[in-house]
Amino acid sequence: MIASDHHQIRRNKLVRLQTGATPRALEICSGCGGLSLGLKTAGFELSAHIELDAEAARSYAFNFGGDREPDDAWSKPRDMEDVTAAKLVKDLGFETSASESFDVLAAGLPCQAFARIGRSKLRSIAGHEDAFQKDPRASLYRRFLKFVEDTQPLIILIENVPDILNFGGHNVPEEICETLELSGYRTGYTILNAAYYGVPQVRERLFIVALADVLGKAPKFPEPLHFLDLPRGYEGSRRVALKHVDPGSHRFHEIHIPSADLADAVGAKAALDDLPRIKEHASNPAVIRRRKLSEVLPYRELATGPSAYALKMRNWP
Repeated sequence: MIASDHHQIRRNKLVRLQTGATPRALEICSGCGGLSLGLKTAGFELSAHIELDAEAARSYAFNFGGDREPDDAWSKPRDMEDVTAAKLVKDLGFETSASESFDVLAAGLPCQAFARIGRSKLRSIAGHEDAFQKDPRASLYRRFLKFVEDTQPLIILIENVPDILNFGGHNVPEEICETLELSGYRTGYTILNAAYYGVPQVRERLFIVALADVLGKAPKFPEPLHFLDLPRGYEGSRRVALKHVDPGSHRFHEIHIPSADLADAVGAKAALDDLPRIKEHASNPAVIRRRKLSEVLPYRELATGPSAYALKMRNWP
């Protein structure tokens, strides 16, 4: 049962948002900020992030740090296994406690131990079949659940590879959702393909969404906006990933199948066709050697004009 003080903390956050305040996000394992870009575009405030890799943390700070100095505490790399939510808000100079500071908790947890190609690499390095199950990154989701306890978010978002559904016969998202429900969240998980939503890439990912009970809503996942007949092999990969998903689980949402009546998925040609063709490396390498990084190359003029996707990329803020 959820503790009464946790319930009150979440209710206070809801009241704050109902006054028009911007929802504040903490992203763990942020990388250079792909998930954060989505959050920011959707109107969330990127209040803090945790990223172990120093290069990725610098990239994140460049992308989202605004006028912060490069050595600002907000931009520093941090290890989610070492830092606590309380220490994070103290380092950042927040006037609120860890449990009061964030409305959204998001994570793209490391996938190496879950992804099939990552498992084979770990086997070859370690020299034994179950190396992926012994990889410490495979248990970081339990550390993430500690951050949930400490920050009491209203919304939780986790992204990973589909094979996290079948981690040595164990359905990790089901375990995560079961744990979150005991803490007062309504949960759901499914597989979404980026190509169905206008991204020029056939990329399947597992998403978990959890909403605090005080919101009074259950998770929903977006219907496809584009149609694509998936390449051969995807159905087989899905079947392996879904092998240990209980069809009767109320937490698993059936994977959306796009209607053939939808607009076709965006392809590489539509995405890239208006970019300048760089071929001087073959005809006149000296031109490239003299070219400065600040030089702006013109878009290509196409008889049919740029695609809708290309125009969107040109005008992206």
